[in-house]
Parts: sequence; C-alpha cells; structure tokens
Amino acid sequence: MTEVPPPRIWVDADACPGPIRDILFRAAERARVQVTLVANQWLSTPGSRFIRALQVQGGYDVADDAIAERLSIRNFMEELRGAGVQTGGPAPAPCAAVTAGKP
Repeated sequence: MTEVPPPRIWVDADACPGPIRDILFRAAERARVQVTLVANQWLSTPGSRFIRALQVQGGYDVADDAIAERLSIRNFMEELRGAGVQTGGPAPAPCAAVTAGKP
C-alpha cells in the first residue's frame, strides 16, 4: 500500500488578509500541518517547522501560478482522499503502466 503524504496548505498570501494568516499560523501548529505562504513580497512568519514562506516575482497571478506549478488537481484529489474527505467524484484512474496492453 502506498503511503499517503501528509496534507499541506498552500496560500496565495498576496490575497490573504493578515488576520486569516494568523488563524492559519495557529491552526498549522495545532494540527501539525504544513502551511506554505506564497507572495511577491517578503512575509514575516512565526518560527515554526510547520510554516514556510515562498517569495515569487511580482506580477498578476504569479503567486497563483507558482502554487499551481507545485500542485496538480490529481495530487490535490489524492491528498483529499488520503485525509478521508469524500470527494464525490469518480475513483482515480488506474495508472497507465497497469492498463498498458489491456483492451
């Protein structure tokens, strides 16, 4: 059985109000979940092994694009299922290596 990676939270911090970031910081510590803030400016974050900040170049949707590069919808759905969230969608498609050569 494949080990499911722990859940992670990625945040476009350019669009996230400070009070919400504070809530995320507390939740990350309490739930021991990795939170990564992505912004086009330097961010002050509390010292924690669960909180990271990633600075990207300035520009429209640059933070969103940086998050999208690191994630895909497939990984997102796998993380949700691994965390026990009922996604309501179809079951994951079998891997191509498993279906190769089968009609």
